[in-house]
Amino acid sequence: MVDPLDYTVGWICALKTESDPNEYTLGRMGHHNVVIAVLSDGYGTSSAASVATHMIFSFLNIRIGLLVGIAGGSPSIQHDIRLGDVVVSTPGNGHNGVLPYDMCVAFQGQEFEIRRVLDAPPFQLLAAANGLRSQHDIQGRQLQQSIREILGRRPTLRT
Repeated sequence: MVDPLDYTVGWICALKTESDPNEYTLGRMGHHNVVIAVLSDGYGTSSAASVATHMIFSFLNIRIGLLVGIAGGSPSIQHDIRLGDVVVSTPGNGHNGVLPYDMCVAFQGQEFEIRRVLDAPPFQLLAAANGLRSQHDIQGRQLQQSIREILGRRPTLRT
């Protein structure tokens, strides 16, 4: 039987398509046991807070919580961000890096207006993000190389 005390990372998905909203999915990422849940009451911080509260009561050793969404407002030619990329928010430009969709507004042709922000991410996550940024600065974007390698291993994926 699975021991809930073995799980240290809680992951909450913003969209129902990733999992059944009434169940937890258990797995591993690297050396971390991860429990995943989906927002059951729609979008927003109150829905996320409700799911997180239930999760930490069921899985007492959760130390890091991640809210994972699609970052639909992130694609940008200027920053070379494409739909489907993994986007990690970090502090900068006068905010702490956590900008929930329901706390920002944008009018056509204008920048986001930030109404409120959440607390900054934990130091461990910021350190990991800085490590990834340093790796990217040294190695550059590897997208085309990764696609070639995958297609070399799985030629049936070619269209």
